Amino acid sequence: MVDQARWSALLSGRTIAVSLRMLYLMFCRLAEWLTLLAKTSAAKDMEILVLRHENAVLRRANPRPRLDWADRATLSALIRLLPRAVRMHRLVTPATLLRWHRRLVAHHWTYPNRPGRPPIDAAIVALVEQMARDNPGWGYQRIQGELHGLGHRIGTSTIRRILNRLGIPPAPQRRDEMMSVFDDLAGGLVISCQPLLNEPDDPMRDPYVQARVAAAVVRGGAVAVRVNGTADVAAIRAAVDVPVIGLHKHGVDGVFITPTAAHALDVAAAGAHIVAVDATDRPRPDGRSFADTVRALREHTDALVLADVSTVEEGVAAVRAGADAVATTLSGYTPASPPTDGPDLTLVARLAGALAVPVIAEGRYRDAEQIGQAFAAGAHSVVMGNAVTSPLWITRRLVPATPAAAGSPDAAAGP
Repeated sequence: MVDQARWSALLSGRTIAVSLRMLYLMFCRLAEWLTLLAKTSAAKDMEILVLRHENAVLRRANPRPRLDWADRATLSALIRLLPRAVRMHRLVTPATLLRWHRRLVAHHWTYPNRPGRPPIDAAIVALVEQMARDNPGWGYQRIQGELHGLGHRIGTSTIRRILNRLGIPPAPQRRDEMMSVFDDLAGGLVISCQPLLNEPDDPMRDPYVQARVAAAVVRGGAVAVRVNGTADVAAIRAAVDVPVIGLHKHGVDGVFITPTAAHALDVAAAGAHIVAVDATDRPRPDGRSFADTVRALREHTDALVLADVSTVEEGVAAVRAGADAVATTLSGYTPASPPTDGPDLTLVARLAGALAVPVIAEGRYRDAEQIGQAFAAGAHSVVMGNAVTSPLWITRRLVPATPAAAGSPDAAAGP
């Protein structure tokens, strides 16, 4: 009897607890219905859209559904419109939504995660390389200034790194490499590609024509060409791959071979590897000295300087002033040197014995025998001009040997 009474009391207590639980649940549902009635249709629609999208995510076949960027964008836009209480019971928590927002803002305002400094534009690297190779005398600051003039701002340390990566040494070493141009001339024949100075109507006076002549003599074995005038220098530089000795003849009397520093700079700017300059002791049109011209070329270009002289003393003085090589071009054309019919082989020998720089034999060389004599006298190379490249000059030398030119009565009959 005691056990039966105990079980009856226990069942009665459980019944009361279940009844109270049912009453509580009914009250909660009634409160939710009343809250739902108080909601606007827009809020209901938002909640329905969120539920539908969450249901679509959960229906995916993946073992663990993953949210892509479209899901994140949709849920972020919709959940923010739900009541605060409803937001806490979604597929993603408000903390997750905030994390997504922080990541989006960080991605928008943060620069790409690139290690180290940004790379230098390939066009600027190409410009630095071209300037350094074409101008061995230019240092890092000179290249920087030239780039600044073109609108590119770049530091000297960056220029140094670019050149080091390309295997290009600093300017002093590059100038030593530029001096190797004279190594290319050693023991070779240089051809002067110039129209006759005192013949303004010479049909050969044309940059294109001179460029074709230069290409022909180079094909024939010339180790370099000597060219007059900036237009011809530029045309020939583009047509051949051998050193170009450039000059500018101004007038026909006195100092007329590259007579001023301005002429020398123009010739170098046209592309001459070597600038030939009158280095005699005669007064110059600009009132400056040969040393001033050399200094101007050193400061503004990488071109080498060839001193055209007429005496040993002028050659020695030219080397002291900074000339890289000496040529006997003006022997026989100045008051200090007597005129001769053939080349001045004595001057070649004396200069070769007195100077440590290359001595180039030039002036009235017309055949192979004279070329051999110049090398025997110590010439570094020999320049030949009209005898090869001037049809007008060659024809005028040959025509007097014909009977027609001599005016002989038997000319028409022939030999």
